[in-house]
Amino acid sequence: MRAKEFLREYKEKFNQAIMQPGFEFRQEIDGVTYEVTNDQGRGPVVTVTDKNNEVIAQAGFWKHKTRPGLESLNTYVEPAWQGQGIAANMYAVMRMLGANISPSTSQTDDGQDMWAKWEKQGDAEHIKNLNPKIKEQDLEEGQLRVDVPNEEWLNSAIEYAKEHSPDRRGLPYMGKTTATVRQVEVSVTRLARLPGMRNEQRNVRQADLEAIMKIMKDTGKLPLHGHTGEEYKPFINVAYDGSAWVNEGNHRIMAAYRLGWDSLPVEISYFDGGERIESGPMAPGKIGLQ
Repeated sequence: MRAKEFLREYKEKFNQAIMQPGFEFRQEIDGVTYEVTNDQGRGPVVTVTDKNNEVIAQAGFWKHKTRPGLESLNTYVEPAWQGQGIAANMYAVMRMLGANISPSTSQTDDGQDMWAKWEKQGDAEHIKNLNPKIKEQDLEEGQLRVDVPNEEWLNSAIEYAKEHSPDRRGLPYMGKTTATVRQVEVSVTRLARLPGMRNEQRNVRQADLEAIMKIMKDTGKLPLHGHTGEEYKPFINVAYDGSAWVNEGNHRIMAAYRLGWDSLPVEISYFDGGERIESGPMAPGKIGLQ
């Protein structure tokens, strides 16, 4: 490894949240959906599905033995989709999420070609900061940021979400991010009624819950995020029909409820016009959003 490459790699920050069990992220790019999951904490997996929700590609990653970040474990793209940049985008999504990616020790010819191109062109520059949850924001607390180009675009997103709901986990499809709020204080009682996206309320990790409760009781704050050093806020997703789901932070919400806290700061993403459903439990008007 050249000195320049070594310094670049070690200067980059690695987002440890990617390695946490239950991590989940979804982004639509050029008409296909890239979903990152880490169900058991063994390592993130990128699954790519087409408009018919058929799997067309997949890539797995695990911790690199000698370098910071992740090593590609396996990558597969259906023959009909090869040559369209799907593999490069899977790696780019992981880079955008904050992970250093190193090539597998057993590369195919196609894999070697891809990494050679990245070396010349710069890896993942075309796909960074596509998701409001990841990119830096200058929003004030309690300020809702709406991003709807036009009504025709929104109606198309809503129809697509309806057609693809429920997804394979039984959840409403969440495609286009139409509104976000970086931080807003929400009643713990309201948050405690929201279901987890992976049925966490029926699979409580008691040891983790007790450890989180101790931190929150001793500090009066949420546990700190290992990447940012700030309070690790729960992250809520709101679907096209107004239904709200806890993407991250179920155990933190449970801990706050058991400790008798009044409210918690949370981050929210609304998908496919979900911010317009006034009857939803996380409707902007119900939680004091501007």
